[in-house]
Amino acid sequence: MHPARASRLSILGALALLIVAVSMGCTMVGDHLTGISLEKAGPSSCIKSCSGSFSDQVQAEADAHKNAMESCAALPEGEHAACAQAEAARHQAVMHQISSGRQECMNGCHRQGGGSAG
Repeated sequence: MHPARASRLSILGALALLIVAVSMGCTMVGDHLTGISLEKAGPSSCIKSCSGSFSDQVQAEADAHKNAMESCAALPEGEHAACAQAEAARHQAVMHQISSGRQECMNGCHRQGGGSAG
């Protein structure tokens, strides 16, 4: 071997070792980066989980709304209507919040790639 060629090989070898050493410290990227998941639990199980959580929240809110309306009914006539109206507005806002949370959860179930069609 020629000395210049040996010098180039040792430089290339050192460079290769440096690249390996640097890449060992890097974090591996998950398979979801490509938009393809190798997991068996796909979007359908995620969506089922979102729906189950949604159902639990709706049931809890329905119970809370029923109790609040019963409390309103126990108030004197002059306060009953205002209480029921305020409770109806609160209930509607909470149901909207639960529905939005469910939609966000379901949107998070879809693993889409970062590319564009255009």
